[in-house]
Amino acid sequence: MGILAMSGALGYLVTIDFYNSYVFNAERDTVVSLLEKARAGAMFNINQLPHGVFFDNGHGRYVVFEGVNFSSRNPARDAVVPYAPGITRAGLTEVIFEQLTGDAKDEDGNPLSGSLTLAQGHRSEAVVLNNLGRIDW
Repeated sequence: MGILAMSGALGYLVTIDFYNSYVFNAERDTVVSLLEKARAGAMFNINQLPHGVFFDNGHGRYVVFEGVNFSSRNPARDAVVPYAPGITRAGLTEVIFEQLTGDAKDEDGNPLSGSLTLAQGHRSEAVVLNNLGRIDW
């Protein structure tokens, strides 16, 4: 009975670790995908506007928007994706991609480079963005 209980406990721990790893990787992939979507929208000049991503920590969501910055966007055109729970975020809060070039800018229109760091327990990973809009992870 003890061996069965220990096997079950070990299986549970492995399963939880696998699940947490899956959730963490999926969240990273979501961030990269949303950045790529915004950059593509800007480079293809959709609606003749820059596109960007706002990391809304106050509401636990990512917002892909059209406009020169998040505060002057048209909210009717937003794509909103909720954060995965249990993962902390630090770093970038708003990224705007310039029309046609895809260059990364901050909310004031200045060249932007930086990273968004995702962390969960002992895992940590950065999604890095340079001023030309290149996204590395």
